[in-house]
Amino acid sequence: MFELPPYRDCPTCGEKRAQGVLSVYDGYYVRRCGKCRAKTEHMLNEVEKKVIYLDQFALSEIVKAKQANAKSPLKDYWLALDNQIRRLVLYQAATFPDSNVHQDESLLARAYEELRALYESINGEVSLYSDSDITRTQVLAFARAWLKDGEAPAYACNVDDILHGKRNAWLSPMQISANMDYSQFIDQIRAARDTVHDEFAGLFTAWANEKPSYDVVLDRELRGFGQGTIDIIVDTPNRVAVALQSPDPLAIIEATGHNAYVLFRILQDMFGQHGISKDDVSKKVGEFLRWRGLDTMPSNAIGAHLFAAISRKAAAGQKRLPSRGMMNDIKVISSYAPYVDAMFIDNECASYLAEEPLRSKAKLPVRAKIFSPITRDAFLAYLQDLERQVSTEVKKQAADVYGVGE
Repeated sequence: MFELPPYRDCPTCGEKRAQGVLSVYDGYYVRRCGKCRAKTEHMLNEVEKKVIYLDQFALSEIVKAKQANAKSPLKDYWLALDNQIRRLVLYQAATFPDSNVHQDESLLARAYEELRALYESINGEVSLYSDSDITRTQVLAFARAWLKDGEAPAYACNVDDILHGKRNAWLSPMQISANMDYSQFIDQIRAARDTVHDEFAGLFTAWANEKPSYDVVLDRELRGFGQGTIDIIVDTPNRVAVALQSPDPLAIIEATGHNAYVLFRILQDMFGQHGISKDDVSKKVGEFLRWRGLDTMPSNAIGAHLFAAISRKAAAGQKRLPSRGMMNDIKVISSYAPYVDAMFIDNECASYLAEEPLRSKAKLPVRAKIFSPITRDAFLAYLQDLERQVSTEVKKQAADVYGVGE
């Protein structure tokens, strides 16, 4: 369907199909004749791309559907979805950026190379900030507001603030991928995931036994972000002491490189620059982290409500433990749902966002339209509608640069 790059007859020497796309810039692209080397410049319209997050399971299903022996009853759907996604990317209508969660989960999969090739081919040459970077950005914005007047800010979630790369740039017809070996991190990622899962399973069991109300768990989780950060800082000397006894040369880096510790140091610097004395700065940072204004911070609010929704299931008698990927799902939704235009996530997490009391009482800052396998046809229809909205002029330009639609 796509010819990359498409060739055209040269207007200078007349050679048939000799002029190919040389490069794409902001606002225009260049063709050059393979025979006479003559160049021609062509204008490009401005575009406004939607940002859509695809959960890892969707990428995995697309990869499986492309295998010759694929027998999934939904094979045709995943192939149709893949085709529609690629059309939107080449029509400059949408981007499907990858995240650190994609990268980590792909490393644990058998089809790592295929998964990486897939998300790199549809990400529109942009990627999302990590969940920890987004949380840090929000915390610093709230810290500035706290230092100014002690009031929680009306925080605006702009998607371009969490993207590496230029969202609305026309794509180069040539894709370059760095083939780096991350296999050394696989055991570490798997061990971290298993540890988090075991902790989550213990929490789920405690909820099942205690049967706390939704509001009780919500309050605990909202306060838990700041207090959890403080607890990690307090425990840092112990972790450093253990690291110094370890034969692993990277142990000390890991002990002092925790996201909470990094955030605490950044806050100390910010508060010091604000005029708070060195003797008082750690105390003031602690006061800020216990401030209930952080309850409205987007990532904290969404994550806390999702935990409360899961606790409600445990208290109601659900026996099935959360999956090993649930913590990643919570990170993804709480980090990206306030920013992106749409998300295709699993049924369980989508149901939490749609159920009471979360749906009506939370008033969460979720910008994204939420889709899941249950609403898969609606998701495909949403993508098809995005293609229908592409102007005729942009479609002509995309056909000339990438061959889409030919």
